[in-house]
Amino acid sequence: MKIIEFKIDMYEEVYSLWKKTELSLVSSDTKEEVERIVKLHPELFLVGIDRKSVV
Repeated sequence: MKIIEFKIDMYEEVYSLWKKTELSLVSSDTKEEVERIVKLHPELFLVGIDRKSVV
């Protein structure tokens, strides 16, 4: 597994993973809001990649 910075084009896959894990999603989890926060603090958003999939 590789840890990389989140890119907004990964949002759908990450959001799907959040839903599968029954994470409590809130209004600030929209694509637009996540994109805004990532632009301000990209170092806070990391994802694990395993065989080209977000894990």
